[in-house]
Amino acid sequence: MKKIDKNFTNNFQNNLTTNESFYNGIINIIFRYFLNIIENSESEISLHYIRGFDNIIDTLSINKRFKIESDIIDKVSLMGSFGKKNILRRYSLFFSTSFLKVKYIKK
Repeated sequence: MKKIDKNFTNNFQNNLTTNESFYNGIINIIFRYFLNIIENSESEISLHYIRGFDNIIDTLSINKRFKIESDIIDKVSLMGSFGKKNILRRYSLFFSTSFLKVKYIKK
């Protein structure tokens, strides 16, 4: 009986890890899409995407079980670099503070 319980627990934990990584992958793809649209679009279109991005952040901030991939953080940092348009620098600040709400690091 103990062996069955141990196998069940190990399988359950592996499934959680797999589901969590799949979930993180999908959310990171959505973030990449949002960042590309906002960075390369007109301001009128970007406002709708900003609202959608903010809704996603609010939803993710409830459980804080999300890992942001490093290329997304690099892209946000580059948006705020010297020589970029002021609007992109503002978006960089907005994204940075938004990501702080959902940042999760495994210990």
